[in-house]
Amino acid sequence: MVGPGETAGLAQISGGGAIQHIWMYIAGDPRRRRLDILRMFWDDETHPSVEYPLGDFFASGWGHVGTVNSLPVCVNPNGALDCYWLMPFHRSAKITLENLNDKPTQVFYQIDYTLTDVPKDAAYFHAQFRRANPVPY
Repeated sequence: MVGPGETAGLAQISGGGAIQHIWMYIAGDPRRRRLDILRMFWDDETHPSVEYPLGDFFASGWGHVGTVNSLPVCVNPNGALDCYWLMPFHRSAKITLENLNDKPTQVFYQIDYTLTDVPKDAAYFHAQFRRANPVPY
């Protein structure tokens, strides 16, 4: 449970490795997922490499749940969210979820990762949500 205005730590991983799979389910109204902010930090960075509304990160934007069946992202009809992006890190990884809603968010999740040597030239995973409302002309 993540209270209004709170940030919950979902993962704190030490050592080199890679996140291989994330499964999440947020109970309640799917329209609220736009206000649950997912952040991921690689190797003790101060600014997140991933900062995205939860639903949008899992291809379920605009507060709707639609079935998605692709290699990197799956959304089942009952609202469970899966992603299979390979997310390597060299020293550490941290994943948080911030609740910007006015009510608590009940979250169920599983983060699968492996600790292993990561090549020095391995690319980091980055994703940033940007939009303007209203859209400028």
